[in-house]
Amino acid sequence: MLLGIKPLTQYDAIATPILAFDSHASNGAAFNAIKASQDVMCQKVSRLVLGKGNPMRKWAIESAKMNFDIPDSAPAGKLNEVIWKSVKGPNSKMPKIRHSVIAATGKD
Repeated sequence: MLLGIKPLTQYDAIATPILAFDSHASNGAAFNAIKASQDVMCQKVSRLVLGKGNPMRKWAIESAKMNFDIPDSAPAGKLNEVIWKSVKGPNSKMPKIRHSVIAATGKD
């Protein structure tokens, strides 16, 4: 144990400590950000996806109803299902969402 700090995992316990991580002079010079030349967010759902015979139509419509402008405002369960179906196929079954809670022992 280094300086009374408990390791997070077994890998932290055997890792070489970084003692002089800030030994170089900092570069505080101003910089100009370069604006992206292309929007990475899809703004419109294509007619191909919205075609009546497309099995992804339902999921595209569900996704289009979600608000992605405000962080964490899209319903997590439904969004997970849309993403699952888009990757695994519209007829695939998404596994149930599992949440695990580990009780604190109070021994720390």
